[in-house]
Amino acid sequence: MNRTKNTLSRTAVLLFLTGNVAFSQTPNESDLSNTNSYYYNFLNGKMKSDKGDYDGSIILLTKAIGLKPDAIDAYGLRGWAEYSKGDYDKAIADYSKCAELQPDNFGCYMYRGWAKERKGDHDGAIADYSKIVQHEQKPTELLVGAYYNRGCSKKAKGDLEGAVSDFNNLLELKPGEFLTNAAKKKNLMR
Repeated sequence: MNRTKNTLSRTAVLLFLTGNVAFSQTPNESDLSNTNSYYYNFLNGKMKSDKGDYDGSIILLTKAIGLKPDAIDAYGLRGWAEYSKGDYDKAIADYSKCAELQPDNFGCYMYRGWAKERKGDHDGAIADYSKIVQHEQKPTELLVGAYYNRGCSKKAKGDLEGAVSDFNNLLELKPGEFLTNAAKKKNLMR
């Protein structure tokens, strides 16, 4: 139990410090050991997800959401677990809730776009990726991913001209490096 508490403490601090989790305050020891606390359920849900136990992760994250219904991080992580299980409708619902709670969190649109792509909803995926393209002004990894994924969705739809346009925009942003990384992430490079 003590080892689990130490792991949870390190994970909580790391997530808080890196900004990967929007905790309003740093969790204290009692938050990390109380099975009825948001932090306990969120962090244990994350650890289960990291280990590939998506069912266990979903159970804990659902409990975390029940304790803190506006926790976009819990919705996002549960969406990832559902996506990883192939339950794209539930993943889309969770990413939609993230976007509703924090419309300027464009990561929500990227992940929701991926889930829509997997379902074959290329128009929906293109709409989500387009939100990122319209918002991001600097060549961030998110913008690069949006152009790449939108281009792939357009290609899948048969819109080759649109796909080429997105891939050309991608190459103008940062030739080579980002394109290779984006392709590797989607396992599309052959």
